Amino acid sequence: MAESGSSQPIICEKCEISFTMRKGLNAHIRKFHPEQEVLVKGNQICGMCDRTFRTIALLQEHLESQHSICLKYVSETFYSDEEFLNWKEKIEKDSLSSFVLRNHSERKEMGKRLSYYICHRSGCFKPKEDRTRHLKASGSVKSGCTCPAIMNVTKQTVDDIVEISVRYQSVHVGHELETGKLRLMKAEKENLAADLNLGIPMSKILDKTRQNFSSTNRFSLTTRKDLRNIRRDFQLREESVYDANDSTSVDILVQKLMNESEDLVLIYKAMGQTLPNYPSIHQEDFLLGLMNDAQEKLLGLYGSSCIMIDSTHGTNQYGFELTTLMVHDENHEGLPVATLFSSRTGSDILLPFFESIKNRIPNLQTHVLMTDDTNSYLNAWELTFHAKPTHLLCIWHVNKNINRNINIKVKNSNNRSSIKTEIKDIVTEIDATTFNNLIGEFVERYKEEENSFIQYFETTYKRRAEKWA
Repeated sequence: MAESGSSQPIICEKCEISFTMRKGLNAHIRKFHPEQEVLVKGNQICGMCDRTFRTIALLQEHLESQHSICLKYVSETFYSDEEFLNWKEKIEKDSLSSFVLRNHSERKEMGKRLSYYICHRSGCFKPKEDRTRHLKASGSVKSGCTCPAIMNVTKQTVDDIVEISVRYQSVHVGHELETGKLRLMKAEKENLAADLNLGIPMSKILDKTRQNFSSTNRFSLTTRKDLRNIRRDFQLREESVYDANDSTSVDILVQKLMNESEDLVLIYKAMGQTLPNYPSIHQEDFLLGLMNDAQEKLLGLYGSSCIMIDSTHGTNQYGFELTTLMVHDENHEGLPVATLFSSRTGSDILLPFFESIKNRIPNLQTHVLMTDDTNSYLNAWELTFHAKPTHLLCIWHVNKNINRNINIKVKNSNNRSSIKTEIKDIVTEIDATTFNNLIGEFVERYKEEENSFIQYFETTYKRRAEKWA
């Protein structure tokens, strides 16, 4: 039988009648072709073993019997929509979760409305066919399996008296409870929309959201992307463009930021200006470093463990680079703590940026510095803070560089595929003895046939395995 799709009709193989939905075909088969078995594919995926089930109830039963997971059911009764929504919002805040309406049905003759809420992380990400954007670096909100946490809500109205009965299962399976994956509450979005509509600058709004910062409060993690989405959803006007000349417009904006907050701008050098204490920085270089009060507190709080530095190249038509300093909290969620826009990245450019951070946090030291595969960040950091942290390479950049060189240097397509698979095994191996055996066998296996790549791999990464393995 034909599979269901967004545009293709589903055809009955017996009589060639077409249907728009699979359930219509199934009902037809039961009625007119009872000798034919109706196969209903289970799409509720277990997060523990990848088995599939037709219903969440069957999945819940499986989790309890096969994986010994103790599910917790609560029954509640409310007498108004407001009372129910307030309870639901409190549950979501306390449990770092969010429940979204999956479907509902009404039985008007009985005055009943049945609503079915599921965990917003339940299910698989399904990209659109015409999608052009890359996936987020942090990955999809969807967990790739079915979370058993649900709310079954029955609302019944009799003689204008409302009774809302809720059956709530609170245990989540298949994903972590991550603040960064949550949505802003409706009331929070409305308050932010009101501020945007009043013309309050985004920087001021973001400062306000972080005044009482908490890593478990989604509102504290509000980003410019959130504000842009709110502006779009509430159909608010865009911020004005200050000047047709980009450099003049940026200069006006920076001066405005400096007037609004003494601490937001770390360092600023417009094109055509000089930095007297940094003769290696050219007049045509551009620098703009930013760090607000909340980010300064985060850096002081979490920076001693690990600081990650990453640069994005070619962020605009001038080829400017965006360098971001990040730390991670107790839940290992990445938090941006400082940003540098610059015409290039090199130790000389990074020095004034790092020194301006040191002026804010004089005693800042970190145990681990994770960067792109370049010494520019490490050299500038050691010169500024007079310390030698453990230097690690970002594994994303390591994989990117290795795969690019495999594609260039390995001509045999079969070898190319095998090498990529073996490299993946090497990179993800956590046992030191097994790792050394794998890497030794790998080099020995390909050193004659793929000598060019093996020389690159040995020179560039094998001798520095402690930085990325």
